[in-house]
Amino acid sequence: MSVKWFVVIFCVIAAAIAYVFWNYVRIRKMPEGTSEMSEMAGIIRSGANTFMRTEYRTITVVVAVLALVFSLFVEKTSGLTFLMGALMSSCVCVLGMRSATYANVRTANKARETRSIGETVKVALCGGSVSGLSVQAFGLLGLGLVLLIFGGVRHDAPGGGLLATLEGVNASIMRVSTYSLGCSLVAMFNRVAGGNYTKAADISADILAKVRNDLPEDDSRVPNVIADFIGDNVNDIAGNCSDLLESFVATMSAALMIGVILYQRYASGIAPDAAPALEAAFGATVTYPLVLGGLGLLGCLLGLVYAAVKKMGNNPSKELNLATWISAGLTLVLGLGGAYIVFGKVDAAMLRDTYHWVAGWITPWLCM
Repeated sequence: MSVKWFVVIFCVIAAAIAYVFWNYVRIRKMPEGTSEMSEMAGIIRSGANTFMRTEYRTITVVVAVLALVFSLFVEKTSGLTFLMGALMSSCVCVLGMRSATYANVRTANKARETRSIGETVKVALCGGSVSGLSVQAFGLLGLGLVLLIFGGVRHDAPGGGLLATLEGVNASIMRVSTYSLGCSLVAMFNRVAGGNYTKAADISADILAKVRNDLPEDDSRVPNVIADFIGDNVNDIAGNCSDLLESFVATMSAALMIGVILYQRYASGIAPDAAPALEAAFGATVTYPLVLGGLGLLGCLLGLVYAAVKKMGNNPSKELNLATWISAGLTLVLGLGGAYIVFGKVDAAMLRDTYHWVAGWITPWLCM
């Protein structure tokens, strides 16, 4: 992967992270409302933070043990990339959960003060954009750092552990896959632990309030409801953040692995004079997944900026839908342009596969 693409991608990541923290600061500065609202929000925030601290005592031990195993018996640098994946996933889920615990009460207060759907949606969007952009930005940041530090993806990268060497290990593939696995492990803990917590609290609150005492749903007079709200933050927000990041990273990682597999498949039967074309094709296939991720992040960022500056009326769905179409349209156009730049110089004729090659990179955009 060329340096210029790394520069472009990291610039987009820096812009997204700057926007995330700007929104986080904006949310913190907004008023929480009445003393009762502030007290309730503080209890929920404290409970969510306590849950996460308790959970991470276990996650830290598991991650450390697995990282050591990977470095000793699989590939010596894969333990470090596994830690990077767990770190990025943890940053996203903690940041998303904390922003939500601040944004929820402020959104309710804005609705109480203004009675305006448009103004309320803007506050909610400000809080939600923190977790939404963090998923892509931190996931792409970690994967980009893995490739930058260790020299990208190579089809001939030998690897081995500190104590044992497995036959046929490709160091590049192990670094990418263990980074993705680190993200997945944190997502599993957040989803399973947080899911059990919130569902148990939700069901018990419904039984106690609605069934036995005929109270409205989520009535704050029922202690279980507070536990349910805490569970919503640790599962529906923190769990979703790490879960989405894991899916996003796993998709790019799988594409990089497929590039290595395709090279190995073609290399065995290709003519010597076509070797440079095959190398160029391999470079393109392991570059484009990150390029598309970076350009997609840029499209999402611009769509959110439009929604943030656009004045919303009593039907904010129009502005939200337009922002979605702007993000999707920009991703489509930028991704198509990126595909042309990355794949345009590959001499597919030398690979004797011109039509399949062209159809391979243009078909997804036609289907969209």
